[in-house]
Amino acid sequence: MDVQPGPGNIIRVDIARDHSLVKMISLLMIAFFFFVLGIFIDGFEILAYVTWYLGVVALILWDRTTVELTNDMVKIHRPFFGSTILNKKDITETLIKRNYHFTFRYIWYLIMVGMSVYLFYGVFSDIQMYQIQHAPMDALIRLILSQSMLISLFIALFFNLERRLKHSTLLKVNTKNRSFVFYPEKPDEFEKVITEHS
Repeated sequence: MDVQPGPGNIIRVDIARDHSLVKMISLLMIAFFFFVLGIFIDGFEILAYVTWYLGVVALILWDRTTVELTNDMVKIHRPFFGSTILNKKDITETLIKRNYHFTFRYIWYLIMVGMSVYLFYGVFSDIQMYQIQHAPMDALIRLILSQSMLISLFIALFFNLERRLKHSTLLKVNTKNRSFVFYPEKPDEFEKVITEHS
């Protein structure tokens, strides 16, 4: 009989050599390539913005992992990125470890909030300057899109990191070939479930 988390229950998971992460980063790299082409052809600049913001959305979705537990395996589902299977019989070691970043989470929060304020202030100042200079509307739109690129990426990273910082402990699961880090609410109970198999 399957044992599954309740609907909407999301467990963050970091996986060594995660191919879905490579796909997501590839979108951002393609966006940079389009920006280079946009220097010569205007249409590619718009394509670059679309690709960049799709990459940021992909980064947010990539982190929304759900875990399905059966008697013999752990299925880690990432929206639009497929699933990763962890066979329980392949588990060689489980460790409940202290999340060292949890200790410094308030420092991390202050840094992230400070950076966000700084970035937003820079965008606001540039928009005011463009308005004073009576820049055309298309130039203002391009300014907002370009200046917001870094902010959007930073916000996505902020939320992904914050979801890990709130956990004081984590569960590390090793197999012969890969390593998984889970961030469940109750690592001890989660460890018992994933180490039981038929």
